Order: sequence, then C-alpha cells, then structure tokens
Amino acid sequence: MLDRIMLALEVPRSFNPDKEFGYYLKGFEDPTFFPKRCAQVLVNGEVIGKVGILHPNVIKSFALVNPCSLFEINIENFV
Repeated sequence: MLDRIMLALEVPRSFNPDKEFGYYLKGFEDPTFFPKRCAQVLVNGEVIGKVGILHPNVIKSFALVNPCSLFEINIENFV
C-alpha cells in the first residue's frame, strides 16, 4: 500500500538515499509496535511517517482479534 501511495505521489523508492531522490525506510523503536518490526518512512531525510506490526499490548487494548500492521504518512507536503 505504501508503494502504491508513493507511486501516486510520484515519489520513487530510493535504494541509495544519500545520492538519489525518493522515499526509504529506516528502522526505529516505538512502543506502539512490536520490537524490531517498525520503521520510519523518510523522503530525502525528512520523516513523513511510520510503518510496523502492532505490539500485542496495543492489539489487546483495542480488543482486536488478529495481529495487525499499521502505517501512517503525512502527505501534506505533496498536495
């Protein structure tokens, strides 16, 4: 889904973020997500969102039945 949204915004995936325009993922820790299963979404070094697998405590708090993934991005700079 993230790839599709970024494609619609005409932002390519960057495999060499130091040398080319595009978005890329960078691992980070957030208690909302399962440890080592989340990443920041960056465009040219600026964090625009995050993606990951929800931590079991979060799933339990919201009374969800199945494991879930989540992503959020701020598209304000693109519209």
